[in-house]
Amino acid sequence: MILRKQHLKNKVKYLAIDEYRDINPVQERLIQKIKEFGANLCVVGDDYQTIYQFRGSDSRNILTF
Repeated sequence: MILRKQHLKNKVKYLAIDEYRDINPVQERLIQKIKEFGANLCVVGDDYQTIYQFRGSDSRNILTF
């Protein structure tokens, strides 16, 4: 497990997420874990266009970023 974390830390320098408002809680936790490894994070989204509420997305994701 440690080797995998180190591998991610060394390989993932930038993380760009399109339609951030449409992520669900599981995706949000994954993003936070990758960010903890030191990756630079860029998110894009429009809170007025949330279309995936049926699968757990929440427009507050982009509003509280």
